[in-house]
Amino acid sequence: YSTRSLEGKEQIASQFISEIGDEFKKIVEVDQFESHFLNHKEILFTPQISVKVNLKDLDFFKELFFERGMSATALNNYLSCPWKFFYRNLLQLPEEKNKYLIYGSAVHNAVNRYLRAAKVSSPTVDYLLNAFEQSLFKESLAGTEYDELLQKGKKSLPGYLKERLVNWPKNIQTELFISGINLNDDIKLTGKIDLIEDIGKAGQVIVYDLKTGRIKRRSEIEDYKRQLLFYKLLLDRYRQ
Repeated sequence: YSTRSLEGKEQIASQFISEIGDEFKKIVEVDQFESHFLNHKEILFTPQISVKVNLKDLDFFKELFFERGMSATALNNYLSCPWKFFYRNLLQLPEEKNKYLIYGSAVHNAVNRYLRAAKVSSPTVDYLLNAFEQSLFKESLAGTEYDELLQKGKKSLPGYLKERLVNWPKNIQTELFISGINLNDDIKLTGKIDLIEDIGKAGQVIVYDLKTGRIKRRSEIEDYKRQLLFYKLLLDRYRQ
């Protein structure tokens, strides 16, 4: 990044740069680039080349649909509202995450880190809470929201560790990504399964999908039922 702006003001690295691992960084001399820019400032006025997509180009969207693949979440979004699926899953327009989604992601990350560590050591509750706090810290939250979610996690995670995490076998698989499963020539299935436990019965497994919201009534779990059926279809074809 440039240490100074075009006006000569000092600049600092963005958060995104500071989070890049050292193994992905390369220190190079930039004198030649600066010299080229100083001698060719006309590049600032070069017209921007933009690629426009015709929203009536069905072949484009058909190709994009196959490239993205259909996940359980995408299917639920489509059944809820086709336009929601179009913008959120097909075009993948950026969205601001609300605090509930941020909390759920931080819990998922903490649980996955704990279970991976448990394969080779005996992590404590402090390890779980530190993993949660680190995940939460990386998100964009107001001070009050950060404190609220941090206290919520510190209150709920120790109990979850005692009741569930310590009882799961060490061979449990976390975050299985599956893509490229062709349902037919036009539909490709994809998905991420939170946890899979092999119960050793002719390839049978137990699938866990972590949820951090309130307990749902029977009339509200249709999306969850559809999600589990989707995972079964995905895994059956994945094993083949």
